[in-house]
Amino acid sequence: MGLFDRLLLGGDRSRGKEDQERGGGAETAAMGSDVPPPSAIPPLSAAAASVVRRCARIAGVPVDQLLRRLDAEEQAGGPLEYARSVVEYCSHVALRVEARRPDHLGDREFHTLTYDMMLAWEAPDEETYAMFQKTAFSVLRDDADDDDGASIFYSSPTQMAIQVDGRRTVGPEAFAKIAPACPAMAHPITVRNLFDALTNSTGGRLHFLIYHKYLRSLDEAFCSAKRMLGGHKAPALQLSDDEVILDIHGAATTKPVLQHIGTSTWPGRLTLTNHALYFEAIGVDFSYGEAVVYDLARDLKQSVKRESTGPWGAHLFDKAVMYKSSLTSEPVFFEFPQFKGHTRRDYWFAAIKEVLHAHKFIRKYKLASFQKAEALSVATLGILRYRTVKQGFHILPAHFKTILAFNLAEKLPKGDKILEALYGQLKQHCPRFRGSQDFGQSSSDELMLADPFPLSAYTMVTMGLLKLKEEDNAEERDFTVRDVQIGGTSSVQMALERSVGYSGRVEAARTTLDQVKVEDIDTNVAVLKELLFPLIEIGKRLLTLAGWEEPFKSFVFLLCFLYMAYSGWIWFMFPGFLLGSTLFMLWNKHYGNGRSVGAFEIITPPRRRTVEQLLALQQAISQLEAHVQAGNIFLLKLRSLMLAAFPQSTNRVAAALVVVATIFTFMPLRTIVLLILLEAYTRQMPLRKKSSEKLVRSCGVRAFRTGNAATPEPPAGHRREVQGRAAGLRAARDKHGRLPQDPPGDRGLAAAVRAAGAWQETQPRPAATGDGPGAVRTSAAAPPRRRQRHSRCCRCVCYTFLALVLLVVALGATAGILYLVFRPKIPTFHVDRLTVTRFDVNTTTATVTDAFDVDVTATNPNRRIGIYYDGGDVTASFNGTVLCRGPFPALYQGHRTTVRPHISLAGETRLDSDVAAQLLQQQQAGFVPLTVRARVPIRIKFGAIRLWKMTGKANCNLVVDNIQAGTQLSIRSNTCSFKLKI
Repeated sequence: MGLFDRLLLGGDRSRGKEDQERGGGAETAAMGSDVPPPSAIPPLSAAAASVVRRCARIAGVPVDQLLRRLDAEEQAGGPLEYARSVVEYCSHVALRVEARRPDHLGDREFHTLTYDMMLAWEAPDEETYAMFQKTAFSVLRDDADDDDGASIFYSSPTQMAIQVDGRRTVGPEAFAKIAPACPAMAHPITVRNLFDALTNSTGGRLHFLIYHKYLRSLDEAFCSAKRMLGGHKAPALQLSDDEVILDIHGAATTKPVLQHIGTSTWPGRLTLTNHALYFEAIGVDFSYGEAVVYDLARDLKQSVKRESTGPWGAHLFDKAVMYKSSLTSEPVFFEFPQFKGHTRRDYWFAAIKEVLHAHKFIRKYKLASFQKAEALSVATLGILRYRTVKQGFHILPAHFKTILAFNLAEKLPKGDKILEALYGQLKQHCPRFRGSQDFGQSSSDELMLADPFPLSAYTMVTMGLLKLKEEDNAEERDFTVRDVQIGGTSSVQMALERSVGYSGRVEAARTTLDQVKVEDIDTNVAVLKELLFPLIEIGKRLLTLAGWEEPFKSFVFLLCFLYMAYSGWIWFMFPGFLLGSTLFMLWNKHYGNGRSVGAFEIITPPRRRTVEQLLALQQAISQLEAHVQAGNIFLLKLRSLMLAAFPQSTNRVAAALVVVATIFTFMPLRTIVLLILLEAYTRQMPLRKKSSEKLVRSCGVRAFRTGNAATPEPPAGHRREVQGRAAGLRAARDKHGRLPQDPPGDRGLAAAVRAAGAWQETQPRPAATGDGPGAVRTSAAAPPRRRQRHSRCCRCVCYTFLALVLLVVALGATAGILYLVFRPKIPTFHVDRLTVTRFDVNTTTATVTDAFDVDVTATNPNRRIGIYYDGGDVTASFNGTVLCRGPFPALYQGHRTTVRPHISLAGETRLDSDVAAQLLQQQQAGFVPLTVRARVPIRIKFGAIRLWKMTGKANCNLVVDNIQAGTQLSIRSNTCSFKLKI
């Protein structure tokens, strides 16, 4: 025992006796006597033998009887493995007895006992014990031989005591073997992460002072939870029997939690239980109002994540948790004000996620009764340990290092395998609680320890935080060696090791990604160009071939392309590219000789100044504005054509659409694509280069004229504004007739002048009358010039639009013809029989466990239409509360046939008090309304044609006389409807 250990923890006579006993044994062993002392247990060291004797004394049985429990196979692994198995088994047996005491976490002797167990497991024989003693002495001597200039001050009194404490330390393997034997201390899934959190500042070795501080803080957390459950400083909430208060924040009105919903904010108190969140707003008189419940147990598509909040919805303060479910119309934000950092928010976020993941695990594997209590107890104990580490050591382990079991399983890759192994272990252990004969009987040489298996639920019961039902209480039975995983690895640990291995790869990949991230948009563009350099070069080569700069190469490429298209090889280009990439990767893998990938180097462009960046941003915005304007003009032209604002243009577009529709109808898509590619590739061919240039020029002129003619007239207000601004600019022309430069606020004004001038030129000018020099003579409007023939480009565009319109018309006509030919009718559904096979109501927890058998009749009245039912989901509910659900069978229903599927529904539902009272009242009255809903994916078959999947929704509103198990219900009312969602 170190000096600071005695000063900080105080002396203990019993501890002194044990030290003398252990020291005496070690001294006897060190003398080298050939005759072992009477209390020696070969091959254990003196310290390990002392721990075994203390375990036997706690269990109340002789040591030899305790050792006979081990199988002979445990001795075949070697002296060291056998010694560790003996220490591990005896420690587990003793801890089962010690953990039955409610105050064992606060007992200093328990702290010393468990720490000595870890030391004994780490060095169980004399050789290993001597090696560890030598290592500890060398480390202590190295610490003492520090430089004279080193500081004598430390970060905390605990750290200062650790530096001068001469006691041996514990490694991760010993902690992982002994600590999970007491579920309150650690869980097998997170025990390694807990050890890393406790040894964060001690170099990966656990000192007794740190361990003692952890257990003492954990005992305070349990006592606080017990006081809150008993009503001390706890809100007046209507909690269920198995609901435990995990934490409360905002109990002091000066430090409330802020709830944000939309633009409204309420200060109040937030309470987290293992079933829900409760928020109580603070009133004007500083009293708490009625609690708003946010359920975490039901499947409401809840979403919880970190968020930032601020005034008027501004994301300024990263200190909030967002909660959203199907019952909330908009997200709810809980802000945890903190002067510096956001650890308080992170703690609550992790705790809420742990409860959500625990209930998700319960729903996934349909846990009930004791299994459900065990899953919630694992989450509860994990949150209490998480709070202990946060408050006692100011550490919040996160991501892959979290000490919350369900959060860790959700974050780790292949974490579902961990939960699957946990469920298998729980399912294997649960029959042992029912007084199974296989585990309930023992031979005469076995130790009689009438004690249940040490799961988390029984730890909660021992601590006074949970009350189990009578059917969940385990019968007393023997504690056999098969209950302890000695010298082996459980399925949960194996799944955890595999997931941790994958997580290492994920962390390495994430680190690599963080290293290759660069800042500045110019640098990222340079990296992108360098990465796409091969593709850019291929594109340049193709453009060179399409430009016919070297006619021979272009002609050869054209012939090869046409041959591949004709023979059908072109459609194997993409699979060939994928296969070639695969072969290239495999070649580098097997014949690369382990070469490391070289660094990717680029030439970094010079950094721009702030003014240059602002100018570039302004230019990008201007370009974006120009593109938006062009899009608006195109849409306005399309609108004018669709509304036939210009009859002549509309006729041409309609004719073009008819032609395009005809082409798509009678010509294969492959041929159309090839013709388009061929036309684009041969546009610069020497034989047709001149005609292509002439076509492009004529298309540009005609498109400009057609665009001006098809542009709709602007609104009157906008027209007057443009005309006024245009007149002002005409007055400002210089002597050369040029417009001045656009000011910053009048960007694009010259374009507006041109548009106004073009519009005015298209309007008829009013005639003027009068005589004299100043009069304007009346003249008839000049006849419009005869328009030239539109080019083929404009004609093609018009034909395209016309083809699209005709295609829509053709589809509508086809649908009408199909309707007249097939006369589709909606199928009908009817519930024939409803039988209750199980209906158990637990009045204590308001839980209903039920099972229904439903016989349904489905009739297809169509003559030429068949229906495929591809499974689906069927639910039975009362007053909006789903009682049970089941699958709809997959089947095919031919035309004018009737099928009678049999559907089995089962489920377990927790009813509200109002719903339970209504159900009881309706049963007494003999009129119980039930709703049977089915959501079934269906496919319609027209002859030999199958359509896409659609969703069929069937709702049947039933009224039965009662709900009793084992009876066929009398259906008083039966109304069914069916809707098809295309």
